Amino acid sequence: MKVFLSPTKMDMYRQCPACFYNLVMLEVKQPRGPYPTLPNGIDQCLKDYMDKYRGTLPPELAHLAGYRLMDDQSLVNTFRQWNGLKCVLNVQVDRGTTAFPNSKVNHTFIFNSGIDDLLWNPEDLVTVLDCKSKKDEPPEDYGQRYYQNNMDCYAFILKENGYKVSEEAFLWYHWPEKVDDDGKWVFGNKTLTMKVNPDRLKAEIVKIANLLPGIGREKGEYAKNFPANPECAYCGFVEERKVNDTANEREQASASEVS
Repeated sequence: MKVFLSPTKMDMYRQCPACFYNLVMLEVKQPRGPYPTLPNGIDQCLKDYMDKYRGTLPPELAHLAGYRLMDDQSLVNTFRQWNGLKCVLNVQVDRGTTAFPNSKVNHTFIFNSGIDDLLWNPEDLVTVLDCKSKKDEPPEDYGQRYYQNNMDCYAFILKENGYKVSEEAFLWYHWPEKVDDDGKWVFGNKTLTMKVNPDRLKAEIVKIANLLPGIGREKGEYAKNFPANPECAYCGFVEERKVNDTANEREQASASEVS
């Protein structure tokens, strides 16, 4: 069975396994509200800025001694596309039956993502550089708290593509500090250093593979392997809607009997 994954979907798996299963197996999406476009604009400006320093570093990253931006602009442009960074992982799991107790099931995981930029470290290992914006300066542990999964995903895909990947990765944060007397925005910036673990992500995918159905008609049955998070707002809304719909149906049925 083919399963399409991304950093966003893996985040969803950790936050609510039921929503993850509904999306990747049943193609039921969570509703999406308005999305702010300002962060995308800042992100694009930073990419254009970094492109001027291919093979070197912008002055703001000069403290990363020995590092340099990947100098292949064409490759970086490809990796920046939403599906430009991708790999395929085949996982075989036991899925025996009474008639065929030793049968196996193959799952093909197709991992797609995009990345902001890449660095070469002093040992010529590929190092992930991800750009973020925030309303204020982030604390030192902000990356581990909110972006560990993303960074592990990037490192995993790069490793599956044959790159030697550094254990370190960087989040380059920007936040607005003030508007100067000329009306120009002034941004602060900060680099957060993280550790990445692509092998942890691979182990998690293998775990998911062992919980998935072997054939399409089993999708409903295997949903029980992916329980809803009690704190998931979307699942809570769906359950409340079911209860209300049932109550409304009963009221309508009672009204019909009376009339």
